[in-house]
Amino acid sequence: MIEAIEVSRAAWRACGGAMDAGHASAAGRWAARRGLVLAVRAGAGRRGLGEASPLPGLSPESLADCSAAFARAAAALPLVLPTAAAAPPAAIARFALFHAAGAAAARCALAPALL
Repeated sequence: MIEAIEVSRAAWRACGGAMDAGHASAAGRWAARRGLVLAVRAGAGRRGLGEASPLPGLSPESLADCSAAFARAAAALPLVLPTAAAAPPAAIARFALFHAAGAAAARCALAPALL
């Protein structure tokens, strides 16, 4: 049984583009979505992905805020995380919360990437 995974690398890049029909809500209309895809790499070739795509006009954070949160998390690498079998995923949640404070979309990307 693997008790811990060492996350050694993190990288992110812009994603998104035009939406065919666009989207409208009470907060406004937008014809494109922009986001960041986060990729992490751990030992034994393990990889994880997450996405941060703040909603224009609805999310308080920007893509720049999310990128800064990813940079803070990457600066903490290498990181040894307990597996779900060895400890509850709360350790991952605490890491994501600490490094992505103030950027909910970044936390939403970090958590699944690290699971």
